[in-house]
Amino acid sequence: MPTRPLTCTQCQPKLLAYVHNQLADSDRRRVARHLNDCPVCYAAYLAQREVAQELAGTIPSIGLPDSLQLNRMWLAIQSDMNRPRTIPRPQLARMGVACLVFVLALLLPWSLDKQQVALAVPPPPRAPVVTASLNVTASPESGRRALPPTAAASSTEAVIPAAKTPDTPSNVQDTR
Repeated sequence: MPTRPLTCTQCQPKLLAYVHNQLADSDRRRVARHLNDCPVCYAAYLAQREVAQELAGTIPSIGLPDSLQLNRMWLAIQSDMNRPRTIPRPQLARMGVACLVFVLALLLPWSLDKQQVALAVPPPPRAPVVTASLNVTASPESGRRALPPTAAASSTEAVIPAAKTPDTPSNVQDTR
């Protein structure tokens, strides 16, 4: 049974597949028969074929890998994967040093002696202390009258105890 010939609206969507040999044999024969009879569709076919040839000449490597090139690439990938890594990464070393410095900065206050930390605060000022004494000299045997009492005053500087802070232990002594 003979097949019906294609119309232009049926043929033109199939031209791209016809140019790239992607049609089944029966459809290919029907499109070829229509192109022999229709000058409009034949002109569209020539334009499609020219664009396809220009693209194939300009960009030949798209979608068509060279097997030798692929083999070289796979060999390079395999050798890179099999190579032992003996050199430590510098970023890991930097991160290790940064972590060590951070931990030391956190532990430094606890490692110092508490007395040294307390003495870092300036000492309080010394307050003057005045002491008075009364000397009475009398001799009951002499029968004499007692001498008037003499007063003596002396001024010394006394140490005012340092204020206790929550961090200062109670057994800290002033070394002044």
